[in-house]
Amino acid sequence: MIVNPGGERQVAKDNEQIQLLLTRLGAERLAAELVHLADYDRAIERRVKLLAKEADPKGLAAELGRRIGGLRRSSRFVHS
Repeated sequence: MIVNPGGERQVAKDNEQIQLLLTRLGAERLAAELVHLADYDRAIERRVKLLAKEADPKGLAAELGRRIGGLRRSSRFVHS
């Protein structure tokens, strides 16, 4: 295995540059792209829905309540 001692710093630098470039695209374009990606990936869809709910605290609370309820009903939920 090859270890790149500066690799983590490079990734952070690349992410900062990507974030700067994406900021220039504007909110409308990024929102459209996120919705498009959410159509193809369930995990992204859940994250996008939570992000959208941040603008509406009552909506966010309701969404989190639904998720917690779903976890309680799940067979994977550990009861104490």
